[in-house]
Amino acid sequence: MSENKLSVISNVDSITSYIKGGRQVFYFIFILLHCVMTQNDVKEAKTSFYLHSKTNRRLYPPNKYPLTHLLDYQTVAKRWSKQLVYVKHFKYTFILLLLFILFSTIFFQLHIYAYNSFFGPFHLNLNDFTKYVENYKNGQSWFKRIEYIQVELGENNIRNPLNAYETIRRYSDPITRRHYVGTYKKVKTPPIYVKLPTRVRKHFHLRHPFDFSLYSIRTLKCIVKKLQSESERTYQTWIEKSEYIKYINEEYSKNATRFNMLALSKCGILIGYLYCPMYEKAFLPTKEYPFYKTDIAFDMTRQYYPFYSLVIVTLIFLWLLLKTLFYFILYLINIIYVKICYKYGLLAVPLVLSEDVLEELWLLNNDDSPHEQLLQLDEMIQNSQYELEKQLFIIKNSSEQLFVVLLRVNLQQNQCLEDNLSPFIICPVTDIIKIVGDAGICYGVDASWIPWTPIMGIEISQSQWLHDNLMVISEHYREQYEYRREHEYEVINQFMRSCSTGRQRTGRKTESEAKFERFLHHEQTLQNIERERQSYYDRMVSPFLPATPKFIAEFRIKEKTLVDATMENENYICVICQEPLRLDDSYEIWPCPSPIAHIFHYDCMLDHLRNKHTCPMCRHEVDAAAPIEDHGLLQFLRRIMV
Repeated sequence: MSENKLSVISNVDSITSYIKGGRQVFYFIFILLHCVMTQNDVKEAKTSFYLHSKTNRRLYPPNKYPLTHLLDYQTVAKRWSKQLVYVKHFKYTFILLLLFILFSTIFFQLHIYAYNSFFGPFHLNLNDFTKYVENYKNGQSWFKRIEYIQVELGENNIRNPLNAYETIRRYSDPITRRHYVGTYKKVKTPPIYVKLPTRVRKHFHLRHPFDFSLYSIRTLKCIVKKLQSESERTYQTWIEKSEYIKYINEEYSKNATRFNMLALSKCGILIGYLYCPMYEKAFLPTKEYPFYKTDIAFDMTRQYYPFYSLVIVTLIFLWLLLKTLFYFILYLINIIYVKICYKYGLLAVPLVLSEDVLEELWLLNNDDSPHEQLLQLDEMIQNSQYELEKQLFIIKNSSEQLFVVLLRVNLQQNQCLEDNLSPFIICPVTDIIKIVGDAGICYGVDASWIPWTPIMGIEISQSQWLHDNLMVISEHYREQYEYRREHEYEVINQFMRSCSTGRQRTGRKTESEAKFERFLHHEQTLQNIERERQSYYDRMVSPFLPATPKFIAEFRIKEKTLVDATMENENYICVICQEPLRLDDSYEIWPCPSPIAHIFHYDCMLDHLRNKHTCPMCRHEVDAAAPIEDHGLLQFLRRIMV
């Protein structure tokens, strides 16, 4: 990383020597950004890890690094789980696309409008237009038909009214006959009407999209003749058709209003579409002009199809189409990647670690990259001498620090967690406060809990196994456990005394009573600590039934009896430890009615009373400790039902 920084600094120093004016500032900023981006690329290349590259596949096989491969499998499985999302979105967008196409084609015939708008106007001469009108009367195809056309009717084929009384007019307000917006003129051949806009309409002043190259030379001469004055008869010397077209386009671009007024109706060039004017109201100066069902009109007053509507419809169609193709392509890419590329290692995709996994790896106190920490964790798990059912491990890092690792999945099977959490849980041994059979591991200054993983069998006592091994290999845990055994009851007593209220007068306790009370609380604490490591299953199968704390306290407060020479000569053997009673050893007799005294070492009998309430020889019972109120049923049901 330092080499990259030095390279950036050297680049900056070399560039600053060339900055002499304002013109080099832009170049300087560009080079500086390039250096920063290069440095970021180098950093990303160093932190990325490609498990399925050819080299890493050989160095990190699945049998030695199962956890790393499991996380990689989860990454791929998470990507594969998106297939359902892709299929869902593809299905919905495809259905919407089909509904949009069917609805627009059946009810609005948008396919006809789109076809004519994109490929029209279609050119028709007089003969073709006459046939087109006949077909229009007889009905056209619903699927494909021509509507938007430019027509070549010929000169003087459109009749002009002889006087104002024959002019057929259309008003925007038929009731008051205001706003004169259109004029109907009759065509000689074929016998139809032409609706032309008036000067007040915007369409009268537009440059219509005529394709003059499709018109005959005769019609082009008529247009030029109408546009040129008598003194400008230059068209008579023209030979090529292109000369007419060039002149017409230039004149049309200069003054579209003049062109439309002089050339359209007189030379018979129209652009628009046919329709039936039966429901339109037209008027002569003295009365209303009736249209009949058989009448046909050619509309030049409006655009064939509104441009903005066409754009909106096209955008909706393209959006649905592209979205459908997008999810379909993502679906195919996922299939190719997971089924082919990932299987044979054709594509090197970096291993992605979630935030929860990174937080767990951070507890290992390793300064390496997260992917290297994960590989080291795999190695430590494989080399661990303390494991329980391949689910619970005690590992040691390079600094001789101990950690407890709980797996939430089975490494022998490629399983994915539904909650997307880390498949493993790491807890430093130095953070462990206590180990509870039903709840899990209590750790940290805030007394958080790590629950036992439900994949382990209910008959397995994780708490007892973990406690026994930590007592052997961890000095810190052993010291903390012994301290808890000796002092936890003192903390409880202080708390209880602080919670007591009121003024009470108590007598002064004797030394023997104080000692008995101290022994009693100590035994109660020991039994609570031992019971908390038992699970609900353990308490049902092999319940923990020691002698009562009172009985043990009374046993401890009695004066110890020592073995004399006579007893030593009788060769008494303690059946608990299988060792003989020697001179000056402390011993005690079990209070059973047997005529032969059952004698044990004092310490052996004390340990036995803390675990069982029956005589090791005759099973005679003393006062048994009452079972504590059990709250582990819910945890037990959770483990067997998950």
